Amino acid sequence: MYLWSKLSGAQWIDAWEERFSGNANFVMEYIKGGKSVRLQVYCGTKKEADAIFGQFGGSVRKVKDADWKKAPEPPKPLKVRDAFLVTAETNAKKLAALRKEHGKRELIVIPPEMAFGTGDHATTSTCLRFLVDISREREAGKWSVADLGTGSGLLAIAAAKLGAKEVWGCDFDPFAVAVAKHNTERNGTPQVTLAEQDVLKWKPRKKGYDVVMANLFSTVLIEA
Repeated sequence: MYLWSKLSGAQWIDAWEERFSGNANFVMEYIKGGKSVRLQVYCGTKKEADAIFGQFGGSVRKVKDADWKKAPEPPKPLKVRDAFLVTAETNAKKLAALRKEHGKRELIVIPPEMAFGTGDHATTSTCLRFLVDISREREAGKWSVADLGTGSGLLAIAAAKLGAKEVWGCDFDPFAVAVAKHNTERNGTPQVTLAEQDVLKWKPRKKGYDVVMANLFSTVLIEA
């Protein structure tokens, strides 16, 4: 096992995510202060790691067994205004403890799986805060939401819990749609409708939605 790594300015996050999109071994770690990120790709062979090094620079090192066999730390729970606590925890006893500790906040459970949107990324958490603010300006059960590029389904689930009457989400990745559907069941939001759909080919079947969320790469947003 070999590890390619490189430090980069935070302003290039979108570009790096796009370059390594679909690579299950890609990890991006925020450096304290938020101005830099550490990029990492775990590779099965030195040749694979050297190929990435040859294209982007950085460094390559061999990973000791103790490094990659150690279970990764789950993301810390995310507080969203006074409305939600987003957690990766799935253990029933630990969830009960979280509910007791954060009684005023509703829990949203999103385990870290192969779909974007666990709440720890700045764009996702910002969208969640905006969504809470927007919901408080609208009457429950009388607004609709479209979530383009739903990923894990987190934003769509939050919209449903905030009182949106109609919530429709899509993603071009069938695996992401499957993960999102599982998460809607896990979080008790069956009113969320999900579809496999490329946003660049999407033609809405209705005149419009009250709220449209599009937590996507900037390049995709510009093209769409």
